[in-house]
Amino acid sequence: MNQDNRLQEKITWHLQEKMNLSAEDINVRVVKGKIQLSGCVDVLAEKERAEELVREVAGAEPLDNSLTVVTENVPADKDVEAAVRERLLRHGIDLGHIGVKVSNGVVVLVGKTASWAEEEAARQAASQVYGVKEVISQVEAGALADWDDATITNSIEDVFAHAETLANHDIVTQTRAGVVTLLGWVNRPEDRTTAEKLAGQVPGVKKVRNHLRVREGARNGDIALTNQARSLLGASGLAMVRVYVVEGIAFLAGRVASIDQKKKAEALVTGIEGIKGINNSIIVSLH
Repeated sequence: MNQDNRLQEKITWHLQEKMNLSAEDINVRVVKGKIQLSGCVDVLAEKERAEELVREVAGAEPLDNSLTVVTENVPADKDVEAAVRERLLRHGIDLGHIGVKVSNGVVVLVGKTASWAEEEAARQAASQVYGVKEVISQVEAGALADWDDATITNSIEDVFAHAETLANHDIVTQTRAGVVTLLGWVNRPEDRTTAEKLAGQVPGVKKVRNHLRVREGARNGDIALTNQARSLLGASGLAMVRVYVVEGIAFLAGRVASIDQKKKAEALVTGIEGIKGINNSIIVSLH
């Protein structure tokens, strides 16, 4: 059995295990590493769930999700809109902050939320309604919470520190204008999903870009360079700096007391043979 067939079998088994009967009409094909999903599902949420499950198995491998949402006996737009509103209320979504419009089975969500997770919860709830072909969110996430980027980053890192399954020192959190980027490693695919959900629940977060990698897929060379960089920083009194290496690029994060310490950390890691570049997100805490 070649690599494509092994991946295809693994994905098919995972879909059947997690989606049960909903996976009966889903076909999986892998050609030269590219994953193709075809077939039919009853609601949009099942199409999105299938893609999420494939990512748990295959990570960032190319994916063509061509699943079709069943359109037989679709209810009228006004009935779909009423069903979406009811579903949102059932999920605890405040309809005073989020409005719903439906046209030809396409749901448009408008309004504001305190966090990206609230917007995602509304979008996912709407996608579970029969007759919904697509959900377009025009919701302004994070608009009900006025937090600066540093506060958002600190809050996410604090949440990660208290999450039992996450190795906080292997995750770097970067925030720019409320958009959070997660970088680093996790031990399992489900930890990758957990980190994204936890970060998205922090007030002020407008979006989460999840670039976390599962440790199983990390290159041995990157792991060796990461360990070398950590040892060097620790021996130089910079153990507070977090570092990991992906494809030769060293990502630095954490807090130091001075600009000189930030520059020193970058210079030390840059000098390691095999390091191709530096992404320095170290924060200087001025007192």
